[in-house]
Amino acid sequence: MKKTASNWSALLALAVSAATLPVMAAEELPKRLPADPYGVCCHTTREEQWDAPALYPLMKKAGVNFVRFDVDQLYLETKPGFFQPEYKKLMLSPLDQGLDLLAIIGPVAPAWASKHWEKLDAYAKFVRQCAEEFRGKIKYWEVYNEANNGAEWNPNAKQLAALLKVTYTEMKKVDPEVKILYNGLAGVPLDFFEESLDAGAEKYFDIMNIHPYCSQPESLKPMIAPLQEFMKERNLNQPIWITETGWTAGKTPFFYREVLPAAVKRLGMNPAECTIALFGEPKAGYDGCANFTAENFPGFQGVRHINSEELENLSIDEYPLLIASDHERVLGTSIPALLKYVKMGGTLILPSGLPFYFDIKVDGKGGHQLIQVNDKYLKDFHVAWESWWTKKGVVPYQETYQRTASGFEKDFNWPAKDHNKVGRFLTAANLAQGDEFIPMVVGGDDKYQGALAAIYRFNSDLKGNIIASTSTNIFGVTRKVQAMMLARTYINAFACGVERVFWYLFHDNLAQENYFESHFGMVDRQYKAKPAYDAYKTLTRMLPGGSTVPDIEEIGDLRLANWTRPDGKKVWAVWYGFSTADSAKKMNIVFDGEVTEAVDLLGNKIAVPEKEITVTGAVQYFAGPEKVTLEEISE
Repeated sequence: MKKTASNWSALLALAVSAATLPVMAAEELPKRLPADPYGVCCHTTREEQWDAPALYPLMKKAGVNFVRFDVDQLYLETKPGFFQPEYKKLMLSPLDQGLDLLAIIGPVAPAWASKHWEKLDAYAKFVRQCAEEFRGKIKYWEVYNEANNGAEWNPNAKQLAALLKVTYTEMKKVDPEVKILYNGLAGVPLDFFEESLDAGAEKYFDIMNIHPYCSQPESLKPMIAPLQEFMKERNLNQPIWITETGWTAGKTPFFYREVLPAAVKRLGMNPAECTIALFGEPKAGYDGCANFTAENFPGFQGVRHINSEELENLSIDEYPLLIASDHERVLGTSIPALLKYVKMGGTLILPSGLPFYFDIKVDGKGGHQLIQVNDKYLKDFHVAWESWWTKKGVVPYQETYQRTASGFEKDFNWPAKDHNKVGRFLTAANLAQGDEFIPMVVGGDDKYQGALAAIYRFNSDLKGNIIASTSTNIFGVTRKVQAMMLARTYINAFACGVERVFWYLFHDNLAQENYFESHFGMVDRQYKAKPAYDAYKTLTRMLPGGSTVPDIEEIGDLRLANWTRPDGKKVWAVWYGFSTADSAKKMNIVFDGEVTEAVDLLGNKIAVPEKEITVTGAVQYFAGPEKVTLEEISE
């Protein structure tokens, strides 16, 4: 790893603080974070190459140590054996700003080298030359990205094992100091991981790597624990990194702002008089709609988060609208209650992707398994869909147009250029006699037209309605909630034993207002800091590299974490775990020792609580005390 000035400062501070600590046996010394545990993802060799010079100083100011980026062989090796100098310059440009590098070797390759697993000799030459060209500059190499997502450009588990072996073997011949990261897996899929190990990957990576996107950062513990146990069973002792995780924080999707209110009005209801029930069980492992807030539903009366018990007997008069999932999935055990709700006359909203396409099986400990069930539940709900893969040659892979359906032109103007193409359409195939299918947004090509959003109005054994959309309306969180999630993600991940964490994404790199991928950044398109940026900067100051691994005490749903910084000062952090936007609880707080610094999530100074503290989903930091105690307030 390149030793930058900041690296040396952190190491020096660690050495100085170690000299002032009480003398302990080596086995008693508290485990510490590496000096450089903070990373971000940034497409510095792709669409963000023009933004990068302005972004690097902002990264350094926030306390970022690593930049993760893509290495596209197509643009690096423009002809066999020749590495394009300008592309090499792009790859190495973060080094000039004192940032270290994590390079992803991916599928974008010239025809003579693609697909890598089918042309291992050519791939071996490529990675060997990478090791030669970038020796002493790029120490960490990641082999492909989210191979388990099933995309045609990705290897399967056995093919990934072959790529890992070649990468590890060839690069270490040139540079024994190089470190090879396992593919950054989407989620924590032990079955894919095990299959690759059985195919020979076990000896050919230095660092395990996951992308555990989740609704609540407190879910990281039950997600990572099975992986750690599995690695222990296989006698694997590689450190674990998270090279992607984050929350998108853009404008509320157009579907919620315009299409949903129009649908509610068409059904004879006034949105301003409707409270939306939002179902989720985040502590059990099903996030559902836990991060939705009233702010995301302009024009509606409000929202209320409900659990499984409340769902069983949900009042349609109080809650005429219900959202039980943000995108394509459903808690299978909730299906009877959802069906009961629609039978009684309630309106169920299926806002994004294919309805009920995945079933979530929870383990009761905060973890879950995602199982593809296709149309298993749809006949009962009188809903149907067709897609480019179920009707090849009929349904377009990508529709050439999208527009507002006839009859809704006065309600909204669907911004087609700002929505992704999906090739998935709702149909009336499962309607019963008396039911009605009302398209709201349509799309297709010169041979096919289908509904991308529609109302199912029932008058059969079902008496309610379903409002559905296949467009990708993945719901972001507010910018405030994104900042809350960032701080809690890092603290929870480090406490679980994760060595380094990379936030996705540093910069809003796309310009599509209604596309969720456009809003993951902690700075916006104009390089202006979002609250997440200030939360990151505060976190890296309060929990710098070289600190002891955070220890988290669970007090019901509340969390109290502590660690010791390299300067020897103890720091405490308190927050509400598995929180919804309105989660808050008053507690008695007792400090044993002087509080020398008290700041909120964004680094603003706060008053030191004399007795009571209101704990929310936003982390509060207190530096100095030897001990902090939280207690229930007695009545």
